[in-house]
Amino acid sequence: MAAAAFVMVLAACGDDDPVPVAVEESPFASASSSPAAEPTGSLPEESPAEPEGETGLEVWFHDGERVAVAYRAVPATRAPGRAAMEQLLAGPTSEEAAEGMGTQAPEGTRLLGLSITDGIATVDLSRDFESGGGAVSMSMRLAQVVYTLTQFDTVHGVLFDIEGEHVESFGGEGVDTSEPLQRSDFADYAPPIVVTAPRPGARVSPGAEVRGDADVFEATVSLRVLDADGNELLDTFTTATCGSGCRGTYAKRLRFAIQTEQDGVIEVYSASAEDGSPQHVVRLPVRLVP
Repeated sequence: MAAAAFVMVLAACGDDDPVPVAVEESPFASASSSPAAEPTGSLPEESPAEPEGETGLEVWFHDGERVAVAYRAVPATRAPGRAAMEQLLAGPTSEEAAEGMGTQAPEGTRLLGLSITDGIATVDLSRDFESGGGAVSMSMRLAQVVYTLTQFDTVHGVLFDIEGEHVESFGGEGVDTSEPLQRSDFADYAPPIVVTAPRPGARVSPGAEVRGDADVFEATVSLRVLDADGNELLDTFTTATCGSGCRGTYAKRLRFAIQTEQDGVIEVYSASAEDGSPQHVVRLPVRLVP
């Protein structure tokens, strides 16, 4: 769904988080330097070092019907949540727009504040955010924010403020925002395939596990591992706990062999019921490690 040159966030969010993002040799940020370990998206409690390199960000737009993920790389930051929101409000790049991505966040919306307490992120936006659009537009823009912020392991729900005041509902149809919103509140906008691990840019060695959730034909989730030259190292599949009209979770350990450390791609997709061609492809840029 997005070019392999982009990356995901691998750190916890929050404007007041005093710790830096872990950075790997790859241009993609990773939460773990252990080749076989799965990044958790969390940061260490304390670190005196200044952030260096780049922070990978997961930014959620939409494809007209569902939310859709794009991956961005920004200078390393101690506030990746704020950085992710700023990227979201900036809108899709021309390349992402050419791939069909758009946004329901109104132009001119500004991020006024972001805090996190007990797993709940409170995002404060300018009044522009609640302008224009009907119930679908309001729901989609809220979903974009919720998906963008809940990529972080430390965020389980999102509350919305407008210019410092908590908002109980959005839009003329009154989308309820009185309680923290989660991804499950936007099930109708969920993409067919979501990958939660490994994070793009993570160091992935044989035996690493791919995890996520999906609603695909016959619950069959296909996976490929490609090396730096695009050569196929692994072609396999797994079965989600539910599919073809219901959403289930999936997990699959990767068995492949390489001789040297290199950039690579993990593709997760659903095979077409008609001709077996890949559909709903998610391409995760990673660092492959022997």
